[in-house]
Amino acid sequence: MRRSIPLAVIVLVAMMMLPPGAGAITNGTPDTAHDNVGALLYWDPEVKDIFGQCTGSLIAPDLFLTAAHCFQWSDDRAMWVTFEPDLKLESDGTIGLGSSQMIPVANVTIHPGYRATIATAYNDVAVVKLARSVKKVTPISLPDEGFLSSAAAGGALKGHMFENVGYGSVEQWGSAASPFLVLEFDGLRSVSTSPFAALTTYHLHLQENVTVTGLGGTGFGDSGGPRFFEADSDLVVAINVSGDPKSQALAQAQRLDTAAVAGFLEGFLDN
Repeated sequence: MRRSIPLAVIVLVAMMMLPPGAGAITNGTPDTAHDNVGALLYWDPEVKDIFGQCTGSLIAPDLFLTAAHCFQWSDDRAMWVTFEPDLKLESDGTIGLGSSQMIPVANVTIHPGYRATIATAYNDVAVVKLARSVKKVTPISLPDEGFLSSAAAGGALKGHMFENVGYGSVEQWGSAASPFLVLEFDGLRSVSTSPFAALTTYHLHLQENVTVTGLGGTGFGDSGGPRFFEADSDLVVAINVSGDPKSQALAQAQRLDTAAVAGFLEGFLDN
C-alpha cells in the first residue's frame, strides 16, 4: 500500500519504466462487489488534470473514511471521491471519469490525535464530508471498541484471512527509499486476501509476502482502504496505512477498534 507518495508524481514514470517480471503487489482480481469502497481523487494544478490519491470507504451516505496521511500533500487542492470500479485511467496517468461520476469533497476532518513518526503512525484516520449523499449504497460496518483484542484473546485471529480492497498499484519495482521507485496502476478497484500476522496497540499486521503465502496484499494507492474482517462481510476492522514496498514483510493497518479511533468515528455517526 501507499505511504503518502502522490500518484501524480510517479504514475506516468511507472507505466513507462516498469521492467518485465516485476512481482505483483495487490495480486488480486478486479472488484465490482464492494460498491461502498471508493477512490480519493485530487486536482493537480501543474498539469491541470485529475489524479488518484488514496482509497476509502463509505461509513454514512455522505461520509467517507480514509487515512489521515492521504492529505499531507493536499494543499487545499480540489478533491473528489468516486465509487466507480474503473477509474478509466488514461495513458498519461490521469483519470478519465466524467464529472457526474465524481462527488466533490466538502471538507476533511483529521483525527486530532494523529501522529506520524519515521517508523509508524497512529490514529491515522480522517473523515471526508461529501458534497452530496451516495444513494443505493450500503455503508460499511465498523467494529465495536476492542473487537480485535477480544478476537485475539479467544484465538480467533490465528490463521484468519482478511480481505483487502483498493485502487492501488498492481506492479512495483524498486525501493520506497529510492528515487527510482516505479509503479504500475490499472485504475481498477481490486480485491485480495492476506493472513493475520500480529496485533499491536494501534495496528493490525498482515502477512503480505506473496512469494510465501501465494496470496495477495496491497500497494501504493491503497492507503485508507478497508481491511474487511472476512470475505462477504461489511465489517471493516482496520484501514491500510503502510506496508513493505516489495510485499516481503508485514503490512500495517490502523485499527478501528481502539478507544481513540472508535470514539472519533462515533462522533460523526451519532450526529
